[in-house]
Amino acid sequence: MCKKTFTHYMHHDARIPIITDLKSDNPPVYADTRHTRWHQCELTRPPPGTWMLNSPYPPCMCHSCCVCITDIDFCSEFCAELACYGIEDPYAEDCKPEECIYFRLEQHHVQLEYLGQPEAYSVSIPATWREDIQEEECDWSRLFNRDQAELGDWELRLFSEYGTLYLLEHDAKTHFSVYCDLIKLWPPGHPNLLIAERNVEEAQTKVIMCKESISGLIDWARACPFAPEPKFIPNWQVRMRKLKDEVYKE
Repeated sequence: MCKKTFTHYMHHDARIPIITDLKSDNPPVYADTRHTRWHQCELTRPPPGTWMLNSPYPPCMCHSCCVCITDIDFCSEFCAELACYGIEDPYAEDCKPEECIYFRLEQHHVQLEYLGQPEAYSVSIPATWREDIQEEECDWSRLFNRDQAELGDWELRLFSEYGTLYLLEHDAKTHFSVYCDLIKLWPPGHPNLLIAERNVEEAQTKVIMCKESISGLIDWARACPFAPEPKFIPNWQVRMRKLKDEVYKE
């Protein structure tokens, strides 16, 4: 598998949060290593007063406050294919890893406040890095029982779904927080409370549907045609019912 890796050394945090654990009641949040988020801010590179003539690094196409390093690795299969055409060193010949049918693109992000030169900036621009996002590489190649040429596109779809799951879980948490506030203000059956309860239930339904979609993608990758239908616990509805019992018992 040929691989191109972009490592973004950034002042601000442009990582895309994802959730990969479909079972946990409190799943950890990871960074999406297949995508990045476009980011333009007040901090640009090169910093004022430095790199006036030639920057040692090309500008990042996705972020303004970024020094981007590109690493390329060619797999043995692609090198053997190139050798048939008389190309012995793909690096020297400026070959493109994207031409490999097993190509993978990865995006990694590393915190680098003020691009490592805080003295070059006259104003304070606080960095925005989340401490709750973990960096962990997910390698599905050993569990992918389909044609390996399909792995790259499949991973992109999977990680996009992981990102959607994070957003849906965040929405469900927000609706549940609203419900927690309203249940202390309104009596049972009040229209505002019923609307808040319905919002939690609808958000929970979207979360479960997304988890089922992800589970289907994983079962397909593993070539499990008779995999049992997943049963996901409606965690937000369970929390809501538990809270309701506690409040009304009081």
